[in-house]
Amino acid sequence: MRSLRHHLSLCALLLSAPIGAATLFACASDEEIGFIDAPSDGGADTSALDDAAVADASVETDAPLGPSTCSSDGFCHVPLPAEESLRGVWADGTGIVWAVSREGDVLRWDGNAWAIHSSGMGVLLTIWGSGPTDMWIGGEAGLFHGQGATSASIVFTAVPSDSTIPITSIHGFGPNDVWAVGGRMDGEIEECRVLHYLGPTGDPATDWKLDPISSRPIEISRVWGSTADEVWLGGTTIFGWPQGAVFMRGRPDGDGGTQFEDVVIRRPDVIESEQFLWVTGGIVLSDTFVIGRLWNGIGAAWAGHVEADDAGDPNGVGTFWNETTLDGFGILGVWGRAKDDVWIVGELGRVRHWDGKTWSLPSVTITKFPLTRDLHAIWGSASGEMWIVGDNTILHRNPSAPKGDL
Repeated sequence: MRSLRHHLSLCALLLSAPIGAATLFACASDEEIGFIDAPSDGGADTSALDDAAVADASVETDAPLGPSTCSSDGFCHVPLPAEESLRGVWADGTGIVWAVSREGDVLRWDGNAWAIHSSGMGVLLTIWGSGPTDMWIGGEAGLFHGQGATSASIVFTAVPSDSTIPITSIHGFGPNDVWAVGGRMDGEIEECRVLHYLGPTGDPATDWKLDPISSRPIEISRVWGSTADEVWLGGTTIFGWPQGAVFMRGRPDGDGGTQFEDVVIRRPDVIESEQFLWVTGGIVLSDTFVIGRLWNGIGAAWAGHVEADDAGDPNGVGTFWNETTLDGFGILGVWGRAKDDVWIVGELGRVRHWDGKTWSLPSVTITKFPLTRDLHAIWGSASGEMWIVGDNTILHRNPSAPKGDL
């Protein structure tokens, strides 16, 4: 069994379908999330990618060849000050927008143009803020705190902490309630770092507390939630058992801490290679909505309530969306205002919208050629305004803008 699991581990790292592993999801808990329905034959549905390519091609072929900066669906391509591999984006609600890059730059949008605000912080992967002058950034060097008298004067300071595990995701519920997570896999060792900030203590080195769940040998990659009483962690394990995606829901333990419990997300009616492996994001919109990759490398999205029926039937768990789970591209970011208004972004410049019944493929191209750069993160407001960032790409969509501005 050990050699089989080791073989599966190598296959997973190569994003190829594993063989065997019949007990992959045998250790289910009493809490599960429903899936967006997959094709009835259980096979990978590649027609979604083909249809998307055709849809994009038709729009691009008919698009004007002039100097337009916005697509027919209102996605405007905003110039960058330099080539950047952008990985995170956040806006403060006053019109100022921030983005971070693998090049170690922090970019700031002042309402008219993007400019490099800070540099030299190593590979940066995520950003979150509680307000216009209070922000947190994470990356391979750990955490940085941004503060200043004004947005334009913010200075980012490194937080003393263990930097052996990168910070890949930050989410908070206020200036004194922030979570930062990260994980890594090295050989046959998996480890994670789950940090919780509950306000300044007078010593920056002790402001962030290491949650006890960090002792668990798994790779945590994402944190999200809608209220301080319910925080979610997403990750994966290749060397643990059962192998595959790991989801945990944290709630107050009544003693000032957080109690995390496993939530199983799986399809009982498909083979192991079409189960969930990697987690790339999540949001809570009355339903919990998660995105990631299957064992076979296909992108996937799930949604549902965290509750099981009295009989423990996995088919009776949650809310099932009657739409294909499988997609032909990697899904890397998610945002939404309601469970019938969800947006996902990912590889090959894909942007998709869920209206509660079906997925659509808005046009984001402004030339006769498709946008093929990967899109890594998305931020949106209650008004429907969106910022999307990726490899040397920033897209802005303002649904309230006059038509002439598009």
